[in-house]
Amino acid sequence: MNHRFACLAATAALVATTLVAPDADACGGCFIAPTENTVVTGHRMAVSISPDQSILWDQIQYSGNAADFSWVLPVKQGAVVEVASDAFFDVLEAATQVTVTAPPEGCAVNNGGGSGFGCGDSESFAGLDARGESNTGGVQVIHEGTVGPYETVTLRATEPNALRNWLDTNGYALPDDVAPIVDAYVEEEFDFIALKLAPNQGVQQMQPVRVVTPGSSVALPLRMVAAGAGATVDLVLYVIGEGRYEPRDYANVSIDAGLVTWDFRSDTTDYAEQRLQALQGNDGRTWLTAYSRTGTMLSQGGVSLQVGNGFANSIGEGYFLQGESLGEVSSSDLMTCLQKLQGIQGSMDVVVDTCDPETETCGTAGAGEIDARDLACGDLDDLARAMVGLHPADVTLTRLEGALPREALDGDLILEAGSNQNQVSNTMTAGLKANACWDSEPAAAPTFLNPGRGPKLPPGAALAMVLGAAGVVLVGRRRMRTA
Repeated sequence: MNHRFACLAATAALVATTLVAPDADACGGCFIAPTENTVVTGHRMAVSISPDQSILWDQIQYSGNAADFSWVLPVKQGAVVEVASDAFFDVLEAATQVTVTAPPEGCAVNNGGGSGFGCGDSESFAGLDARGESNTGGVQVIHEGTVGPYETVTLRATEPNALRNWLDTNGYALPDDVAPIVDAYVEEEFDFIALKLAPNQGVQQMQPVRVVTPGSSVALPLRMVAAGAGATVDLVLYVIGEGRYEPRDYANVSIDAGLVTWDFRSDTTDYAEQRLQALQGNDGRTWLTAYSRTGTMLSQGGVSLQVGNGFANSIGEGYFLQGESLGEVSSSDLMTCLQKLQGIQGSMDVVVDTCDPETETCGTAGAGEIDARDLACGDLDDLARAMVGLHPADVTLTRLEGALPREALDGDLILEAGSNQNQVSNTMTAGLKANACWDSEPAAAPTFLNPGRGPKLPPGAALAMVLGAAGVVLVGRRRMRTA
């Protein structure tokens, strides 16, 4: 494997966005051969957590030649890698972006600012509108195979320096400051999955992948993100689980719409500045809950999205409609899939995987159970995979955001049940006014970072996270066993 570019990530991760240009993009621990021009510019990522399993979705965004790209990630033993759909990310992003609207204008002027904060806008997403083993130099090659357009190999190091020696030997540009991090993952008994595009795929954008890992304990190894990171790493994490999650040992903040100012002269809001100011508190060791709602994955009225020629009232509906608009599911299958979702919404039954990966056969869901296949639509099975082990009525989707300085990437981050389980809406009306009735009372318009109805969030860099181990049933199409 003569890999010319490699990006070390971990088994679950955060997708990044920026309100202003960051000091540098990051993708976990990235290392690039100096002779190559392929550059990772960001990731789109999400994670689901159940008692049975934890899953990372990751789509790598890059500039340059896809053939020069490869990805290496530490995983717990027993992890499997599968291909995923663009549609899943599309709907998560569109459904959780925050929209700020103007308050009634009146003629009362309040030029005060406030310390509210937030992110997003009503135009933030355009897309929806439309087992043999070998051992070489102390490294076991556990498995080699193909998943979708990718060639994959699973590695297991048997001595501390073996993996980085293997990477050096096989053409990876491993910086000196990354090598000790790689060694640490080896000492902690992680396996490593390496992934690159197979020859002659003609792929210009990396297809999303998902990594399924046994267990529900979630930790984020920030030391890995420090490798290749700039002065600040801007982050967004979509968390799917039963309840609202938040980072432990960090300041956790949320939005106060009453402290957001709308300027009627420039038709802008100070939302972006307030968000950045809030995230810089506590020396940057702060996370913002921008959105959190229970039932949004399947329940009618959970979201309100225009998707292609249709209208979605849940994440599941939006996912299937977007898949149809991308040509990933037929129009004839779409109606059947949507009808199945309507029969499941609000259910307190548990979603189960009835299929056996060893025999490649599937059984029948029992009393109080929902067959995960009823949440799939053709090849669109991301929703089904995300819901295994969960009860649809109890599933909460949470959007967490951070802007961590490099100094904050010095230890692991733990996700845990939030101390506050209140819902957080992504639609708000600004509580403060500037230049109301400004024709009769002219005043200088405030300067905001992003003119227009709220700040727009382009994609940015990523943070990786590692999922703890427990029991898991591993099935589904388009997968490869890696342990």
